[in-house]
Amino acid sequence: MKLRSNRFFSLLMVILILWGAIWPGGVNHAYADSASCGATVDDPCIIMTVEQLQAMETNTLKYYELGKDLDLTGRNWTPIGNFFSPFKGHLDGKGFTISNLTIDTGGAGTSNLGLFGSTSDAVIRNIGLIDTSIEGDNGDYVGGLVGYSMNTSLEQVYVTGTISAGSQVGGLAGYTANGAIVKSYSATTISGSSNFGGLVGKTEGFMTVTSSYYNSTLTNTSVTGSPLTTTAMMNSESFSGWNFSDSESGGWRILEGSTYPMHQPTFDRITLNGLAVEVNGEDIALDPTFRSDRLQYEGIVPNPVSSVTVSASALSGASIN
Repeated sequence: MKLRSNRFFSLLMVILILWGAIWPGGVNHAYADSASCGATVDDPCIIMTVEQLQAMETNTLKYYELGKDLDLTGRNWTPIGNFFSPFKGHLDGKGFTISNLTIDTGGAGTSNLGLFGSTSDAVIRNIGLIDTSIEGDNGDYVGGLVGYSMNTSLEQVYVTGTISAGSQVGGLAGYTANGAIVKSYSATTISGSSNFGGLVGKTEGFMTVTSSYYNSTLTNTSVTGSPLTTTAMMNSESFSGWNFSDSESGGWRILEGSTYPMHQPTFDRITLNGLAVEVNGEDIALDPTFRSDRLQYEGIVPNPVSSVTVSASALSGASIN
């Protein structure tokens, strides 16, 4: 297909191709597969595989960190911790994501469902759950991140997806008591028989909820948190008190008008570090000027041509030509 003289062309396609080529990804770290890891925050057990993530249920008192993105496709997830033996450790996602978490009880109506079935005196921070799908039938205490949460702090976390169950069902947590939710959000479609909500289904005791939000376009109620429409959730100014310029792994970034907030490692994989267009060895000027968080550019080809050369690289180092 020829590009005619003085006609604008769009580079949105190459941005999307690069996005697909590098998602998910992550920098690998050594996994501390030893009984000695996890005793202190300075010596956490580093989770590098789905099997290691699931194995957290065998020791619910340790300090853990994610070392990369994890994809749970094809697995019917067994929640970590239950009402009688809750997770009491620390998990720092370091800005990485867990995608395609799926729980299907097959009509059994099991309770205490989520990445964590039950937590107590735990800390979970800097992690995102993407495309979560939980079908709990008439089970209670069901949430994307935690089903039943006691004295637990959820900090800078988010969940997207669909969750359906009975009572006390929420995007982030089904039930929370005497804990904290800080600078977090949920963009989930929630359904239940009672006490269900976009962020949390039910709270009791003393809860501190700070600058946390739910997508009211998808689920128009929540016992706590502030409602934002889908459009508002794609605007950084909607998130009061959030820092969108922090380059740390748990810091927030966003592509204005196009994405929900994400952590820095995700941003680094889907945004560009460089973009160049050539026709017959000559560079084509881009409009507007290149910037890492822009999704679309235009350029003018001076004469009819049959092909152009586009080179792009992501902040994480991935590249495509």
